[in-house]
Amino acid sequence: MINKIDELKTTYLCSAGGVGGAGKDFTIGKIVSFLDDIASTDKNATTLKDIVNVAIYELYYSTLKEKFNLSDSPSVSGSFTKPIFSENEFEDIKNDNSYKLPFDKNLSVREVLQTLGTDVIRNISTDFHVKMLSRRIIASEVPFVFITDARFDNEYNFVKDFNSKNTPSEKMDYLRSISVFEEDTLPSRQQIRDDLTASLGDNDLSNILATLLIDCFYDEKFLVNSYTHTQQMDNDSLQKSHVYSHDFLTELKDGALFVLRDSTRDVPNHSSEKHNNDIIASIPGLPQHSVFHNEFTPIEDNPQFKTIIEYLMTKAANNYYLSGELILADDIVISDSMPNTFSSLSKIISTAKLVPSKLKEVISNYHTQYEAKLPTTTNKNPRQDEKNKPK
Repeated sequence: MINKIDELKTTYLCSAGGVGGAGKDFTIGKIVSFLDDIASTDKNATTLKDIVNVAIYELYYSTLKEKFNLSDSPSVSGSFTKPIFSENEFEDIKNDNSYKLPFDKNLSVREVLQTLGTDVIRNISTDFHVKMLSRRIIASEVPFVFITDARFDNEYNFVKDFNSKNTPSEKMDYLRSISVFEEDTLPSRQQIRDDLTASLGDNDLSNILATLLIDCFYDEKFLVNSYTHTQQMDNDSLQKSHVYSHDFLTELKDGALFVLRDSTRDVPNHSSEKHNNDIIASIPGLPQHSVFHNEFTPIEDNPQFKTIIEYLMTKAANNYYLSGELILADDIVISDSMPNTFSSLSKIISTAKLVPSKLKEVISNYHTQYEAKLPTTTNKNPRQDEKNKPK
């Protein structure tokens, strides 16, 4: 639950995009594990999934438990503080497209998610997911948050606009302005129920989904005037076409990480990833200059991955310096504009008077992975070695 929160902990957001099977979750998972407990992951669709998860748990728990051999111990939804299936259990149910929920529309869980997300929610508010995400970031306890399912321009623009703010207070004001629904765009409770009924029928499932969705739109903590000291910002900026830099590091600084899979890896695209196909196909130069090339070799051997970690370590050090937790030697300064290399950072840290334990852990992880590596490590793709074997 989000209540009065005056101090923003999160200072950097990054949205990962790419076609199905590109390795977004794997890449971000590796980055987050490298950064220890100063980073976490989230998804634009988290609230959407929570809504459906709560509803099917309440209505169909016994049926689904028997069908999918699920545990007796429920998880708890962070959005609604209600029992739900665990993330892995929900994914198993969602990914079984042959299983149809026992209600009159005869839809799979994936189809219910798509109907609710596209036909109902985006029809009411194209910024719904961004607004729900902004509320969770307000309550986040970590400096860096990585979003692993970005698909639309407004989702990339939200992250880029957030990262462009210079101070925690400016970032907090931005989040607060995004998190509310303006009175002239707020749908009525009846409109929400009518839209659910039109899309999913008049039944118990649509009624529960409507109640949960109304709770999101009418959360009293996020109605207009909830933050009386916050100036409302122009949310139309989210709808503009996202501007790409055609440069990998610049995109990373803006908060966009596009993952491009090895062209030899044949993975069918998921329907929800179509937008990223369109992005990569329509922007000249993007695949060559602005994406993370996932060659499916050990990811630590990828020079782009090393660039990501070095940039984020430097950014983390600057955050700690600005907050007073990192105390440097006299006449030493650190900033986002300094070279994003381990050597330049380690020289500064080595003379510091006080280094936070979290930053020490990240630097230690880096040293273990890179500085202590044997020089025999290669970047070759094992499939390429197979192709090059003499016949």
